[in-house]
Amino acid sequence: MALKLDHRYSKATLLDLYLNVTYWGDDQWGIANASAGYFHKPPAGLDWGEASLLLMATRHPGSRGLRSAKIGSLSPALAA
Repeated sequence: MALKLDHRYSKATLLDLYLNVTYWGDDQWGIANASAGYFHKPPAGLDWGEASLLLMATRHPGSRGLRSAKIGSLSPALAA
């Protein structure tokens, strides 16, 4: 199936599809919802640190969201 998808869609399209159906924790589905929910801005407005935090959420989204994660000095960014 992966080979069929790879032949049918570009890598950019596959990444876009993945980002828009992924669960990001804290009831956030899709990159636009996660970006707005965590940082109150669209994905294009994220800086590298914020984008990195979102990537952390995809590792184990069901076990804990970013709001409850222990991420040291970056925690205040998610307090809003």
